[in-house]
Amino acid sequence: MGHIKTRFVKEVENLSGSADVEKLRQRFLKYLEEEDWTGLYDPRDVQRLKNDDYYCKRILRHQSGNVNSAVESVKNIFKWRQEMGINDLTEDDIDPEIVKIGAVFSYNKDREGSPLLILRVNCHRKDPDTRDERRKIVAYWVEKMERERKGESVSVLMDCSSSGMANMDVDFTMYLMSLFITYYPAFIDHIYVFEMPWIMNACWKIIKKMISSSTAERIKFLTKTSFTEYLNPEELPPHLGGTCLKKYRPSNHLTCTGEEEHLNGVTI
Repeated sequence: MGHIKTRFVKEVENLSGSADVEKLRQRFLKYLEEEDWTGLYDPRDVQRLKNDDYYCKRILRHQSGNVNSAVESVKNIFKWRQEMGINDLTEDDIDPEIVKIGAVFSYNKDREGSPLLILRVNCHRKDPDTRDERRKIVAYWVEKMERERKGESVSVLMDCSSSGMANMDVDFTMYLMSLFITYYPAFIDHIYVFEMPWIMNACWKIIKKMISSSTAERIKFLTKTSFTEYLNPEELPPHLGGTCLKKYRPSNHLTCTGEEEHLNGVTI
């Protein structure tokens, strides 16, 4: 790996030895020998399990070293990836109107060195007609960053500034938690919830009851006056209280609020 190793990455690397990795592989491969898994899993994911020790360690870490639970986790992850077509998902597969909104983008790093994936909550609306497209674009970005980082950790910043009742969606937020924690195990370091309005407290109380205590510990609620413990102002765009003018998408696109953005570069 060519990146700086964060505390989170070192923790994963040190969790399990080669014996546990091999146990995980052999038990899952034995399961495959006994089942007809044609169309259920993508062979590319199975090959990754065979070759990537660090990926196996991530799954083991997610299951606190329990090999049997890790095997079940692999089944769940691979099934989801096949259903979503993750290995072949590109920006072209997503509704361009959803892409153009600019609700998801990568941007600089947090203080521990993990790249940030920023989700602009005020760009989200609870709409059954666009649910699948919104799910796909977040999955696309997480997968893209995982490939670029070769599995090393990233952090998520959920930008709740300028959001309100119209942006509340417990089901979609639970999907995000599953995506970040279950389907990409030991990949998301912190989840920063930035400037959450009081009206969303009820939503988060429901979600907190549905997630583990270890996951809850990784969720940090920040404001523009309290974020500096985890985030450097020089690494954040101005609308998040930062000073960085780095662009994150084409300037000819408007934001979901109709305002012109100064940051931009990556088409999302």
